[in-house]
Amino acid sequence: MKSVFSSRYAVFSLFFLIIEQAIVASSTFWLAWLAKGIAGNGALLFPFIGFVCSLTLVYIPSILKRTCIANAKACALERYVDLCSIGLHGVPHLSRSTSFQREKRSAIETESFLVINETFDFADFSLGLILNVTFNVSALCIAFGAQLLWAYILAVSIGIALTAGFARRAQSDSAAMQQSRTGAYGALPGAWDAITLGNSYNLALWRADFGRKIDEYRSNASAAMRNIEVLTTLTLWISVLPIVAVMAHALLSKDSDIAMRAMILATFPLQIQVIQYIADIVNCLLN
Repeated sequence: MKSVFSSRYAVFSLFFLIIEQAIVASSTFWLAWLAKGIAGNGALLFPFIGFVCSLTLVYIPSILKRTCIANAKACALERYVDLCSIGLHGVPHLSRSTSFQREKRSAIETESFLVINETFDFADFSLGLILNVTFNVSALCIAFGAQLLWAYILAVSIGIALTAGFARRAQSDSAAMQQSRTGAYGALPGAWDAITLGNSYNLALWRADFGRKIDEYRSNASAAMRNIEVLTTLTLWISVLPIVAVMAHALLSKDSDIAMRAMILATFPLQIQVIQYIADIVNCLLN
């Protein structure tokens, strides 16, 4: 299946994603430099120009990335259909097997597009978060020193440990949700005949079968999402404690000069955003 998703469009989209997130995260570096310059009467023009550019130039690689992702999705769907045709070509008895069609046909007609579309969107979102946090943390550590770096390393270690501990539960919820979703989609092909023929008995049979499967999917999907959100919140609350402690100490300590406090206050919204991104990364890992 890796060959389905691997294409030159996917590689180009990853390349533009890295450029995009590097430009976005550079705003943290420029803002810290600008705050330090204001507090210490240093140079302001160059960091100000860099900060403005980081907020505007990011749209160029973003457009190119989204264009490549759209092409990569189409290419992956075409490759998946070609892959299925290798195993299904020349077996006419399967075209007459109602049970086989109800179980497997949705994997080509609906699930293929949904899974491919969700996979690329998930990869774009999760990799973007990871790169954004990595670049932002690097910029913050350059501005504030190694103490903050160790705090982030400890926070990430705690987050990874908790995520690994919750992984088995998340996998179980995800498998149940995926299986029930496939079953619900497998019941949809019979809707056309059941509705258009006007046979009340057949329609009632189909509606009962579809209702049972959609209820199962609804129950599994809601349970999976609820559990993931709860586990994500717990992981975030515990893992960010080292970061909060370091920043609070730097802000309240008598040894911190005005430049350091100015940088902390100027970058505080971005640091809150980084913490939120860490929570999103945990959510992605559990998903």
